[in-house]
Amino acid sequence: MLVRRIFETTWVIRKLPTPVRYGLATLIVFAFAGLRWLMADLLGPVPFLLFFPAVLLIAMVLDHGTAIYAGFLSVFLSVFLFIPPEFSLAIADARLAFAALLTLLVLLLLAWLVENLRDKTQSLARLEKEQRFLRAEMHHRI
Repeated sequence: MLVRRIFETTWVIRKLPTPVRYGLATLIVFAFAGLRWLMADLLGPVPFLLFFPAVLLIAMVLDHGTAIYAGFLSVFLSVFLFIPPEFSLAIADARLAFAALLTLLVLLLLAWLVENLRDKTQSLARLEKEQRFLRAEMHHRI
């Protein structure tokens, strides 16, 4: 029920204007990029790891459009900042290029799954509300 509570309490944020939501997503991704930068010695050659929770957070709090945007931005920043040669979009190792593509696909899947979970959670909430109404009506008539 934690997920349902998150979805119910963040509906106000999802109603913000589109530029504001995308600005928030950008700030979150850059914050996680900064965290990744600070943890460079600890994480070593794993450039994509900290962007998964960023995209998950964005997908749960904002919406799937901003999560898709955050996925693309995360992979872009990973390649630009953390894959040698740094500060370039060139990828010398084909394995890292494949990892970047695979990461992007997983992040997009994550955004889709969270959106699907939100839809199912809202449907379940509507059904529970209708069931409570019908039960109350039945008790009233009996």
